[in-house]
Amino acid sequence: MIKGILVALNTGTTTFSYEDFKKTNNYSIFAACEAKEAIAQLKMIKTLDPSTKAKKGLKAMPKREIFSSAKIAQLIHDQQLLANKFDANLEKFNNETSIEIKDTIADKFEMDLTV
Repeated sequence: MIKGILVALNTGTTTFSYEDFKKTNNYSIFAACEAKEAIAQLKMIKTLDPSTKAKKGLKAMPKREIFSSAKIAQLIHDQQLLANKFDANLEKFNNETSIEIKDTIADKFEMDLTV
């Protein structure tokens, strides 16, 4: 939401509607990035080795863990599903969106196009 508000400010928009923003491709871009960042952060969390934990028992382990490796894997899976959803939205936008340019664009870049 904050990134959407910043986009609105940077484009000169004076009003912001989160519901309208969720319908834009910018929302999909930002949401996919956030999900991928969450995956990267989750992968950095250290967990106890499940086989060692099973052999020694949880009480005999020298360290404690907040989340088990299975819980971390589930959280990563959930974030990956979100990232895939928003990536699919972006792919659809990229394949189905076109723009009509009323001016002749070649005239604007005439000096650049001549060899």
